[in-house]
Amino acid sequence: MRNEALVVTLRDTPERFDELYAEGLEKAWWKEGGPWLNLLEFGESELFDTGDGEVSWIIRREDLLAQRFDRVMQSYYC
Repeated sequence: MRNEALVVTLRDTPERFDELYAEGLEKAWWKEGGPWLNLLEFGESELFDTGDGEVSWIIRREDLLAQRFDRVMQSYYC
C-alpha cells in the first residue's frame, strides 16, 4: 500500500494501525535481509524512566545459527 493510501486508511479506520504497522515492519525486515529474530527487548520506560518506546537487539536467523554475534543490531521503536 502506498503512503498516501495508508494515510487515508488510517485516517478513516485508525483501529487498523497495529495491523498495518506489523505488515510494514514485516516487509521492511524482509527487504533488509530478514527475517530478524528479537534477542532482547526492553521498554524505554524500564531503561530510562521516560517515554513508551522499545529498545531491541535483533539478529538475522543465519547469523544466529553461525554464532556471528558481532552482527547483532540495536533497534529503537517509539
